Order: sequence, then C-alpha cells, then structure tokens
Amino acid sequence: MPPTPEALALLVLVASAAAVQVAAAPRGAVLKNMEVFVDISRDDSCSVEVRAVVTNPDDGQAELRSIRLPLQEAAGNSSVLEGSLLPVYGDVSVSIRTTSAGRSIIVTPADPVGPGGELNFSFRFNANPPFCSQPYGGNVNSSFRVVVFSIGKPNLTISPEVGSRVEVSIKLPVDSGVIQLVPSPIFYPPNPEIQLDSWERRVILTWGGLESLPGGGWSFRLYYYRGHPPTSIPVAPNPVIPNRSPSRGEFSPDPVIFVLLGTNVVTLILALLAWRRSGNPPPGPGDLFNRGVQGFVEPSIIRDLDPDERTVVEILAENQGSMPQKDLPYASGFSKSKISRILKRLEGLGIVSRTTSGKTKIVELDPNLFVALRSGEGEPRG
Repeated sequence: MPPTPEALALLVLVASAAAVQVAAAPRGAVLKNMEVFVDISRDDSCSVEVRAVVTNPDDGQAELRSIRLPLQEAAGNSSVLEGSLLPVYGDVSVSIRTTSAGRSIIVTPADPVGPGGELNFSFRFNANPPFCSQPYGGNVNSSFRVVVFSIGKPNLTISPEVGSRVEVSIKLPVDSGVIQLVPSPIFYPPNPEIQLDSWERRVILTWGGLESLPGGGWSFRLYYYRGHPPTSIPVAPNPVIPNRSPSRGEFSPDPVIFVLLGTNVVTLILALLAWRRSGNPPPGPGDLFNRGVQGFVEPSIIRDLDPDERTVVEILAENQGSMPQKDLPYASGFSKSKISRILKRLEGLGIVSRTTSGKTKIVELDPNLFVALRSGEGEPRG
C-alpha cells in the first residue's frame, strides 16, 4: 500500500529534524597554533617550551576544561622532570598525569573555556636524555649525537582545514654541526629550515606545516657532533663565524650551506671506503648510483616483492627513505596488522630496518635501494 500524503509529510519533517541535529553536532576544541622550542645542552639534557592558542568554536556545546599532551618517553624511562614543569604565561596550571598508556602533560585553564572562547598559554619543562638527545651508538664519550625527539598530539582538533598551524624548532648545542653518520637521509622529517645564530654560534632547525602529518604525534631525528670535529674521520666543519660583531638574533645562511655541503662529502668518502674494502675495482663516474655497495641489498630485489610489499617500499622512498611505522597504515590504506606482516618480511630481506624513538618505531629503507629507486634503477624491467 503506497504511503499517504500525510505519512510522506511526516517523513520529511523527521528527516529535516535529523539534518538540523547533525548540523548542530558539537565540535571539539581546535588547536589554532602550536610552537615547540627544544634547546639541547652539551650534556644531552634539554629544555622544552610549548606555546599554543586553542579555540572553542562558536557552535561548540561543551566547555574546554583541560588539554592533554602525551609525552613520548622511552619505555621505563621518565626523562621529563616533573618538578621543572612551569607555566610561562596564560592563566593555566600544568601537571603530569600517569596512566597505563604512559605519562601526559595536563594543561588546566583557571576558568573553563566556553563556546567562542580562546585560550592562549605557554609552559616549559626540562628533560634528561634520551628524551631529546643521546650519544650515537651508546658511546657517552663520543662527540657524535643523535636527536630522537618525539611529542604526542594533544586531544584537540588539528587540521589545515580548521586553520591549525604546528611548528617545531630544535636548537643544537654551542659549536655543534649537522653530520651524516649513516647513508640514510640526514633529517626526519625531511627538508627543515636551517639557520645559524651567529651570536650564540648555534644551529637551529625548524619544521613547519606539521599540522598535516598523519599519526598520533610527531617524531624528529637528526645526527650532529658536539664541539670541534673529530680528527679520526672526515666530518663537516664547524660553522664559520663572521669576523665581525653581529647584532643579537642575526642569522647568516652561508656557513650552514657549507656544513650541509660537507655532509655530502662525508657520504661520498664513506661510500668510497666501503668500495675499497670490498675488493672491487675503483668506481668510475656515476658508479655510486649504478652499482651496489657491499653490505647493502641489490636494487633488483624489488622485482621479487608482491604488490603490497612494493607499495610500502615506494611510500618509504617517496618520504626520503624513512618514516614512523604508525604513519604507514594511513599512507598505504593497509591495516596495522598487515603493515606489521609486510615489514617483518621486508626486514628479513634486509630491505628495511626499524629503530625505536621513544614509543615510536622509525622504518628506514636500505640506503642503496633508496638511491636506486630515486634514480629509476629499482623499477621492474620487462
């Protein structure tokens, strides 16, 4: 029996009411701006300052009473010093809460932020290694260091679509320089902005646009040396300080470019030394990109992978050869369990390796395969 006009009218009214309810659904608080400043000391400890602006949308239907920022500490190592946690500005209190999932910083406004309101605040804390920096290879007497800083995403809406902006800056100790200790990319994420504070003789690396990164947080990795470059191996020189008295806060890009060029020379020398130990003839022009270095996988192995495995390898190659494991399901569309199975096989073949940064696993593509894929050698041949 067809519906009567009265029944149809009732259905329209119900549908309209449902649409109004959906449109009026409460929105969560939005992170409009967050800047994180990491200042690393020569003893591998660091101070961290977080500045943020949070808004509660006009159509929000709940008050913002607290903000949670997960701390990405190494398992069993409470590096962040709770007694050093202090608000810098804004009418807020800050504390550390411990749960089975780990420790988090809790920011509590003095008064709840209602719909249409805004909270502008900053806090800082100190942390011991390995929260920010640690000796490369575990040798505390070495001049080489690795930054493995990670920070979790707060329980807020973060997206370019809502105008979020996230930026992280890491300042290396005095007279330190970036160096390439391994064949993988120097930085993760790639392509930070690099500046030299000539007044303090310190290198500053800044990553912007982080609001668009997937996953549950942000992880950063880079290698550097402290003090004067060691004489036992070729390394990038110290930044050259201009022979004048610059004004405070002035930056000069030229020495930084010199440092980065030096790291490429180091990579070339290390590759040549590996070739020499292999007993093969000296490489000719272009050989570094056309032949394998002993100990690395051959690019031809890519042709033996199934489509899903190749997809993961290609994603890594597109991200400068390295990315957190937690970001791979988002990038590939595969489930977490499927990614784990694929990585286990790729790891067994020597195609990838995994290292731990706090609670985050970083997946790195074999450097020889990475170069081959970027140059096209790893593509399947008919």
